[in-house]
Amino acid sequence: MVVALTSVALVSCNDDEDNSAPEVKYVRMTNSASSDSLVTSASLGAVIAIVGNHLGNVTQIYFNNQTASLNPTYITDHTILVSVPTGIPATDSITNTIRLITRTGLSTSYSFVTEVPNPVLTSINNEYAQIGDTVTITGNYFVSPTVKFTPDIEAKVVSSTLKQLKVVVPQGAEAGAVTVTSLYGSTVSTKFIYHDNADVTSTTKFITDFEDKSWDTWGYGHYGTTGGTSGQYYIFNGTAGSWNWNTSLALMYVNPNKTTIVNISDVSEYALRFEVNSIQWYDTPMVMWFSKDETFSTDDDNAQYHWKPYLTDGVTSDYVTNGWTTVTIPLSSFNTDKAETTTSRVLNPSDLVNFHIFYFGSMTTSTNPTGVNVEIDNLRIVKYDK
Repeated sequence: MVVALTSVALVSCNDDEDNSAPEVKYVRMTNSASSDSLVTSASLGAVIAIVGNHLGNVTQIYFNNQTASLNPTYITDHTILVSVPTGIPATDSITNTIRLITRTGLSTSYSFVTEVPNPVLTSINNEYAQIGDTVTITGNYFVSPTVKFTPDIEAKVVSSTLKQLKVVVPQGAEAGAVTVTSLYGSTVSTKFIYHDNADVTSTTKFITDFEDKSWDTWGYGHYGTTGGTSGQYYIFNGTAGSWNWNTSLALMYVNPNKTTIVNISDVSEYALRFEVNSIQWYDTPMVMWFSKDETFSTDDDNAQYHWKPYLTDGVTSDYVTNGWTTVTIPLSSFNTDKAETTTSRVLNPSDLVNFHIFYFGSMTTSTNPTGVNVEIDNLRIVKYDK
């Protein structure tokens, strides 16, 4: 009996406290399509299975110098399911290893590469910035970046974080893509093109750049060139109020060709894009719509878009851009009527002939008239890369 009890005690002790160092045999993916494949690398956020022995007491796992989050439910003596941390390892800490540490301090390192994606380029704050202007590029994975404008001219990087770059448009920069290179690869911009036009992007079609005023059949246009982003621009300057008819706050583009600006079948693949410089704008929507006819009426059945950048989570504040910025509005967002009683209207591609803007509609916070001073330029339709 004494011998039997002693044997049980020894077995229990060995089960409860395995003082062996972790042993990793291999790593595999966890998704069913590739679960049989052994891997020596994985991208940020990927879920992997570490297979081996003496893994039950592991309490810490590092990928380079990044700590992984562990769930005891997914840890057994022979398997650990874990997500590769999404943090970027410091450049002086890249060991290309996984390090496993037990609760008693025993550790094992296993060769494994954490794959950091190429830079992701989402947007630029002003596609039509001028030489010497500082622009902001938004995206991800900007690690020790360099930035080049077409044709292969390097820009000065003023500041950088993982998700944002501020760079100076270099002398000699031409219309075209922007390339960002990090320690982990290079990416050429597709979601934005510097000084985008039909010559560099076949799917981009200009409505107007306001250099020619002959199409302004109403004669209400106000124009300026001082401080513009590219030549002449259009100015909305006047007083807006609830359902107030003020032609100083109107724009009507009559297409001289009498044909669609762009020949498309699916509006969801395209967007309206332009540059705006808002000096003052507190309330009243900017109503936009396309039409086949040359009349100017918000009462028609055309699908409208009501732009309200002054409104955030129901709170109104003065919309001031502090310079020119690029705005993108998906054509699929043109889906409402004048009074916003529906969002079921559909923009027909055949309506993409003439274009209208009017500050008109219900004010959000009061019935008191408010001043509007907004400049726009480079109205164009672009292929919409979500």
